[in-house]
Amino acid sequence: LGLSTNVFAEYQYAFDQCAREPCGGVSFKSAKKALELRMGREVKPVLVEDLYFEIRRDPEKTILIEDFFRLLQLAASPKHMFTKELLFTLHEVPPKKLREILRIFRVAEDFILKISFEDLVEHVANYLEVGLNADLREELADRVT
Repeated sequence: LGLSTNVFAEYQYAFDQCAREPCGGVSFKSAKKALELRMGREVKPVLVEDLYFEIRRDPEKTILIEDFFRLLQLAASPKHMFTKELLFTLHEVPPKKLREILRIFRVAEDFILKISFEDLVEHVANYLEVGLNADLREELADRVT
């Protein structure tokens, strides 16, 4: 797999933390939980299923340590970016863009120009019906077409 010693140790630790099946493998549920622990947030089952299909494994069956490592490696790739550091919340959106979003909802211009950044984030979250610290890539992905 071409893993560094540190990454290998991290993956081994993640595998050791999983509830294993009698065969020594990891279930879909355990693999999902391991990904969530690495990311620090909930992962939608469909995203984990996509990873299983990419490593050519059936989500209904247990996977052994080699496939578990491949799953974690694939999840950390730029294509999937299953990492803690890459959350995209409203706090990362520039104030100018947040103000533009409020204009879509026909909020008074005077209010939009005077509102503080924290209040701006809160109002946009309320209008978009997302959490203040929600990852927008996940929260809005199903709603935007």
